[in-house]
Amino acid sequence: MLQALLLAGTLAAETMPVTQQNALIQKHCVVCHTEAARAGGLSLEHFNAATVDPSLAAMLVSKINGGAMGAAPVPKPDPSTFLGAGKIKTLAGSAAETGVDVVIFDNELTPAQLRQIEE
Repeated sequence: MLQALLLAGTLAAETMPVTQQNALIQKHCVVCHTEAARAGGLSLEHFNAATVDPSLAAMLVSKINGGAMGAAPVPKPDPSTFLGAGKIKTLAGSAAETGVDVVIFDNELTPAQLRQIEE
């Protein structure tokens, strides 16, 4: 069974461009496998599929595609405020502490979101 998984992963990695493999690893693995965190004793922060053993890239791609590995889901912003309640409190506290009276978002907020944030 392990050989079948490795073969499937190798074939998937061989047909996937290196840039796509690198993007997949950056998106799904580097969240936990940083230089600082080294989850499982492994850092993938500087991973480059072009310079590693192809079987390693194949194994990683196979695990990600099979759902065996991957970053924990990132919480979605609260649609009513764009930010979560904790971030709203932190933002309000920081703004009050520093005397900021205008906060600029790099996203377009709906009128309802603006009202909720102001409250």
